Amino acid sequence: ISVLEGILSAQLQIALSL
Repeated sequence: ISVLEGILSAQLQIALSL
């Protein structure tokens, strides 16, 4: 997994937690 993919996955998890 690339760095950008890691950032995007983190953003998704944050959005899902809202």
